[in-house]
Amino acid sequence: MLSRAPLIAVGVIVGVLAGCTSARLPETDFAEPLPRSWAERYVEHALQEAAASWEGVPYVWGGTSRRGIDCSGFVQVVYRNAFAMSLPRTTEAQSRAGRAVAPARLRSGDLLFFRPRRGRWHTGIYLTDGQFVHASTSGGVVTAHLRSSYWRDRWSHARRVLPSLRPASKPSPAPSVRRTSTAW
Repeated sequence: MLSRAPLIAVGVIVGVLAGCTSARLPETDFAEPLPRSWAERYVEHALQEAAASWEGVPYVWGGTSRRGIDCSGFVQVVYRNAFAMSLPRTTEAQSRAGRAVAPARLRSGDLLFFRPRRGRWHTGIYLTDGQFVHASTSGGVVTAHLRSSYWRDRWSHARRVLPSLRPASKPSPAPSVRRTSTAW
């Protein structure tokens, strides 16, 4: 399978040269570039459990409870409960947390940001395979897909707030221990 990265790069360059200001999400297969580690599978499981436990809770602007929750409150509560991690309360502040992530490099737990209406931000949490969970104004807490035209056209950016779950380099083998005496 050929990588789409060169095509995406060409599209970005052409768009910039043509003065295009669209923040549309590039089409990607959302495949994990490397096999997932046990830690990444744990994150996926924790997020899927959280998504299932909050599914259907109605959207209430400023809400942070099961009676009603907004998108940034949902992200904040899920991270606090699943990962004992404190995130800012507002979507705008969350959009500056962590570090930037390219769409082709999304991993479970990355925060996704959209601009559905002028001046407003919307956020959700990436699950896997293009799926994300968020508190929708129309359906409450739901799972959606980045490939849908609605979300693809409103894409802004992604941020990684969880620490890296992969070792920085291949660990060296443990040194061999040779017993020199039987007396301890």
